[in-house]
Amino acid sequence: MLASSNGCLWKCDVPATGDAAGLCVFTPTTAQEIADCPGATTDLAPISTVYEGDDPPDGCGVGSAALLSVGRCDVRRSGSVTDGTCSPQQLTPSPLPLTNGDCVVTVDTALSGTQLGWATVMVYGLALRNKLMFHPEELQVAAEFDKWTRPLADCAIKVGDVFSSTTEDHQQRQRRRRRRRRLSGGGTANLNTAAVREMVENGVCSTDSCAEDSSTCGGNGPGASNYVLQYLEEGVVDLACLLDPSLSVNEPDRCAAVRSRLQQASAASTTVDMPDCWVAGWEALFGVTAPTALTSTLDAYVPHNESIGEATCEDGDGVADLSAATAPLLPAAASVTLVGALTVAFSGLL
Repeated sequence: MLASSNGCLWKCDVPATGDAAGLCVFTPTTAQEIADCPGATTDLAPISTVYEGDDPPDGCGVGSAALLSVGRCDVRRSGSVTDGTCSPQQLTPSPLPLTNGDCVVTVDTALSGTQLGWATVMVYGLALRNKLMFHPEELQVAAEFDKWTRPLADCAIKVGDVFSSTTEDHQQRQRRRRRRRRLSGGGTANLNTAAVREMVENGVCSTDSCAEDSSTCGGNGPGASNYVLQYLEEGVVDLACLLDPSLSVNEPDRCAAVRSRLQQASAASTTVDMPDCWVAGWEALFGVTAPTALTSTLDAYVPHNESIGEATCEDGDGVADLSAATAPLLPAAASVTLVGALTVAFSGLL
């Protein structure tokens, strides 16, 4: 699945010089580019003010997360995607994508239950979104990139297909590893952390070295912004699936596929223990302990990396195969089921 509708709002600006030279730095598209974009809706307007979200309230961000540690940081929905302004509306559990203007706020009363877990994921999602979209040069050092993506990797999210020695021998796997790493070219299954890491480390290919279809060069061309948007949206939603065992996304259920990788059951309520695979990476990034009210109910589980196998760009994210989806995993318009059979419609990406 490529980013649809809202994906028309962004494009790659590839600087020729400076720290971000050769990298995809997100910039808004023009009104004409939106009009020419497949999947754009008639009411889609160009972004006039970009809200990068790189200045969260003191106590709620990387390097200053004391309030986040005690559940006093929440997320709010954008009031205007065009203007990048934040509204008072609480961003509650759903796969509605993070978008321009979503923000982090402090709250006087500590969050609890489902919203605490949701906010804990979304604060991380907003921080990762800001880095990948607007400051990719800060992730070019491998250790830094790994630190920012560890909460996903440790939970077997976006790390490749589940590997079985009975379905593929060592030589076959080595041949696949030698193929050019790419963001796309083989469908949704190729969109994983290894592919994004390669793009961040090596940059996008130049226009004159890519065919008109920017998926040649593996999607690492002028249209790479769509694939980064997809990676961000799916990765954050997949992590939310683990923290809220009642969340359901599409049919067949993407959340069920994500949980099956960790042998976690889905549930009609949040009474099922959630895996703690994300905690170590989250704490290493923010520099504080995760909220005690959340971690006290977690089931101590870290995925067995040997069963997942070493991920390469060719491996995909595994979820597409596990869910056996025949349609895009998160289509432009879909429904999701939440606690209490509440159904929420959503569309677009970031």
